[in-house]
Amino acid sequence: DWLGAQSEVFWIKGKAGSGKSTLMKFLSNHPETLNHLRAWAGNQQLITARFFFWNSGTALQKSQTGLLRSLLFEILRQCPEVLHYVCMVRARFKDPELRCLNPGSEHLPRQLDHLLDESLDWSHEELVHVYKCLVHTKAQSKFCFFIDGLDEFKAEGAQDHRELVSTLRELATWPNVKLCLASRPWTVFADAFTSTKWVLQLEDLTKPDIYRYVSDKFMKHDQYQKLLKARPGYSDLIGEVVRKVQGVFLWVFLVVRDLLDGLTYNDPIKTMHLRLNQFPDDLESYFQHMIDSIPKFYRKETAQVFQIALSREEPLSLITYAFVDDLAEDPNLGLAGGDIELTSSAIDDK
Repeated sequence: DWLGAQSEVFWIKGKAGSGKSTLMKFLSNHPETLNHLRAWAGNQQLITARFFFWNSGTALQKSQTGLLRSLLFEILRQCPEVLHYVCMVRARFKDPELRCLNPGSEHLPRQLDHLLDESLDWSHEELVHVYKCLVHTKAQSKFCFFIDGLDEFKAEGAQDHRELVSTLRELATWPNVKLCLASRPWTVFADAFTSTKWVLQLEDLTKPDIYRYVSDKFMKHDQYQKLLKARPGYSDLIGEVVRKVQGVFLWVFLVVRDLLDGLTYNDPIKTMHLRLNQFPDDLESYFQHMIDSIPKFYRKETAQVFQIALSREEPLSLITYAFVDDLAEDPNLGLAGGDIELTSSAIDDK
């Protein structure tokens, strides 16, 4: 399999909400994955790292610079002995006068200390150069990088997804590096990675699990059991749900929740089909459907909640959002100083 094969790319492709990130977290953390990678590395040192692009995160969480910095940090964390070498390589790249230095020298010249103190930000070109030198220097080591959410990458300047793909393909050409990548099946990624023999269409993998999930949820509902005996047409509903979701786990969770409400209300089979067919086929359209269903009277408040959530790097507690109405009445509420004391009943009301 890929874990024991020569250095190559493994591409996991799937629709939004199909479970790519969940699978990547599982794979990158599973002990069996590390066992197989250690067998691949043999007597050589194994270095692993992972990065998850996130388009709602900080600039570094959705940029190529953030990717390279994160992977470099993991390499240095696992191989602290090369930190000196990395500093020397970077200094030689930034300052032509220092290019006569031997990167293997044990002593850092005074001007190098000054240069590194002033240069906290790494450029894309610096990072790629350091990677090339480091991978060649650590040729007796094996590297495996798990990189998720390529479609959530946000371009920096003139960079676009093609530039990201180019960088990844260059990394994959090094004989001691292998990459496990995950993204939506966009053309730019299909053109770059379909030629590899290691490609997984995630919906093909999850279809049986989705069927079991839907069947289990319906069969545990008392009303479904009763309706199934009285109206055999209900037996086809599970298969219809699985066909409609097309392998998107998040979508099936949301739809099944609504259909179970229909069972609770004793909806006839015709109404259950109407419930199912009212949902858009893809997740983004479903979210748009949810937003469109918000009464116009509440949309201003909803927009404020979204703006607050998007402006935060870390999630806020649920009770914080309960003060949105209070801020509308008193914009200086949060500047008054002191703590706001809430009784249990006040929290329940919020």
